[in-house]
Amino acid sequence: MVNFGKKLMANQVQEWGRYYINYHLMKKKVEQFVQQMQQGRKDRHHVLKEFSKMLDDKVYCEDCPFFSEQQGILACRIQELDEQQTKLLKHPDISKISEIREAYAAAGHDLLRLLRFLDLNATGICKILKKFDKSLATNSQIII
Repeated sequence: MVNFGKKLMANQVQEWGRYYINYHLMKKKVEQFVQQMQQGRKDRHHVLKEFSKMLDDKVYCEDCPFFSEQQGILACRIQELDEQQTKLLKHPDISKISEIREAYAAAGHDLLRLLRFLDLNATGICKILKKFDKSLATNSQIII
């Protein structure tokens, strides 16, 4: 996929911007690692270690907590809607049924946004790993 960085920027949820992978920065870091190895300033072991730490920091320190928090918020909303729906089954109210239907639709929309967030970040990480592997002729399985 050409121009992934542009696609990433175009498809971001604005308020979640800081939680997306910084694809351009990570590409620059891979280029720096290549230069450092070519110039003999760092050996393969140090480059692998730094690259692995960079990915760990992004994925485990930034993305996972945010994703888990959003997932929890969404789960609570859906649980509340389920409880409201159960109450409505006992005491039907047409106006409330419409409200719950709209609330479920909004929750579904938010779930899709969260899944797109996950997909974009996962794709970005895969692309960075591929670029790293190609640039340094390494095997990413070593560092995962």
